[in-house]
Parts: sequence; structure tokens; C-alpha cells
Amino acid sequence: PGLAGAFQDVFFQSRWVLFVDGVEFVAGLLLLINRYVPLALTLLAAVIANILVFHITMAPSGIVPGLIATVLWFIVASRHKASFAPLFVQKAQPNP
Repeated sequence: PGLAGAFQDVFFQSRWVLFVDGVEFVAGLLLLINRYVPLALTLLAAVIANILVFHITMAPSGIVPGLIATVLWFIVASRHKASFAPLFVQKAQPNP
């Protein structure tokens, strides 16, 4: 109902859901085959961020699965900290 319902209607009727599901599928497959794990985690971080923002702003009662996904993401991502370290460098040095 309300704004969340309208958002969901647009999400499904525009078929945007197919893009999001495709990203989720590819990222999940990459995790399962243990290839390009940092890329998969980056893709999933964007999806999870959108899930959390949707629930925080429009449907707070359904946030629990998003929070669980966030915790699981951090557990897996913590094993790949070195891959994400360059993202947090204040001044990046270009490769020669």
C-alpha cells in the first residue's frame, strides 16, 4: 500500500526487476563458483543498499531480511578486506 506499493508497481511493470534480478543472479553465481568474489560482493552491496533504503524510507516493517543480508554480506566481505582496501585510499595514485 501507499508509496511502497506504487514503487513496487513501477519496479515490476517497467521490468526494472529483470535487471536487478540479473545482477543478483550473476553475483550469486560468481560467489558460488568462487570467481571474481570482490566484484560479486560489490554488485551485491549495491543491491543490498537499495533494499535497505527502500525499507528505511517506505516499508520499515519488512527490513529484517535486508538486515540479515547485510550481516551475511559483511561476514563474506570481511574475508576479502584486502581487495577493498584500495577503495578507501584518500588520494589514489594512477598506475604508470
